[in-house]
Amino acid sequence: MRVLWGAVGVSLFATAGCAGSVDPTDIKGGQSRYDAALPPTPPVADAGPVLDASTSTKWSDLHAEFFKPRAAASCAGNGACHGSASEPGTVSSGGFFCTDDKTQCRQALLTAMMLDKDPTKARLISVIRHRDANGQEVGFMPKGSPYTFTAQSIDRISTWLKAGFPDD
Repeated sequence: MRVLWGAVGVSLFATAGCAGSVDPTDIKGGQSRYDAALPPTPPVADAGPVLDASTSTKWSDLHAEFFKPRAAASCAGNGACHGSASEPGTVSSGGFFCTDDKTQCRQALLTAMMLDKDPTKARLISVIRHRDANGQEVGFMPKGSPYTFTAQSIDRISTWLKAGFPDD
């Protein structure tokens, strides 16, 4: 019995200590003390057309800006794209995978027969998402991303293709 009264005493003491730290005016009838809802997101102003970071047509710049992991189009994707030789996107594309190594990425584009000196015949141009001369969205890569190559991007890549897709 003595142990029971000791436990009750400790329990009452703990309850009394907690009760003193709660401000009864914090909660009004039926209100939750914590609102788990996220604050509303403020509207974002339209920044207008997105322009490329540069006008370079060198492979090192195209690779860095568009293709390598964490680049704008990020061909390496999320583990199901073109980040290694065994990923589904690599297999279905005929061998294209792209890492931080620009030479490896270019060689993979060649292996997957995605390059041609005539940009209208280059598979690379036909698969990357962009707008054609009529403003229609064409191409389907990158999958799972809203990224769309600009006309300037397509011109830069086309210039690189016409030059014989050199590895600088």
